[in-house]
Amino acid sequence: MKRVLVVEDDEMVRALLRSMLETAGYEVEELPNGVNASRLQEQNPFDVVILDILMPEKDGFEIIQEFKIKWPSLPMIAISGGGVYSPNDCLRLAKSFGAHRNFVKPVEREELLTAIEELLKQSPVKN
Repeated sequence: MKRVLVVEDDEMVRALLRSMLETAGYEVEELPNGVNASRLQEQNPFDVVILDILMPEKDGFEIIQEFKIKWPSLPMIAISGGGVYSPNDCLRLAKSFGAHRNFVKPVEREELLTAIEELLKQSPVKN
């Protein structure tokens, strides 16, 4: 079973993403921010990471930069609802940092699942 890490500070969005992904057959772990993301990846690697951009403590930009160095082939999907910045601006920047796909919240189920399937086909078996 493919493993997905969801890093999102909004509890309702995390629950929705978990439900979508588990229903599609993925094993899901979740974090409210990026503080422990690297440790989890080191302990039991994920096949895909879905991460919010604007979060407290350690945001999506920091995670993308760190993961691109440690696990350059790990597929990452950035999501954003914006905030003080436009979600499109955040996602453009996330893409330049190394996110493989970007979605404005709320994320459409079929679009997200299709993106994950495409990324998994392009990715090595384990990072």
